[in-house]
Amino acid sequence: SAPSATVFLLPSVLTAELHLYEQASTSLLPPFLRSIFLQPSSSTMATAGAWDTGLFDCFSDCKVLMVSWCCAPCQVAQQIATVEGRECTFGDGFLSCLFTLCCAVKARRVVREKYGIVGGGCNDCCTVYFCGLCAISQHTRQIRLRGDKPGGMFMDP
Repeated sequence: SAPSATVFLLPSVLTAELHLYEQASTSLLPPFLRSIFLQPSSSTMATAGAWDTGLFDCFSDCKVLMVSWCCAPCQVAQQIATVEGRECTFGDGFLSCLFTLCCAVKARRVVREKYGIVGGGCNDCCTVYFCGLCAISQHTRQIRLRGDKPGGMFMDP
């Protein structure tokens, strides 16, 4: 049982190190990157216009992380359909497979717009391009925390 305890401590250690790094390097980041990398973590109080979980809180829900990693296009297609209030179709999945990055940017935009999260197109593009897996996981966590069911492959209905 000792090795499993170590595995569960790893994400909190990484999160703490990242937080220290963020504090030390805030002034070194250009303004458009600050808004990407300095998003609130799950330990901070959610405020209006902010994400409920941080971009790098991927390990807070390992199931979402693994589904996002194994089949990102499927997860993105499901996110868009959920936020738009409709069922995910074969066409959604097909388009998402062909244009994964573009669809992930759209997913980020529709999630932000539905839940009133501050941000913009450049921020969305940079976040998805540089931290795609973290962004896709963040979208799913956001949708769940706001009471919608993101569904998708291997996800609870």
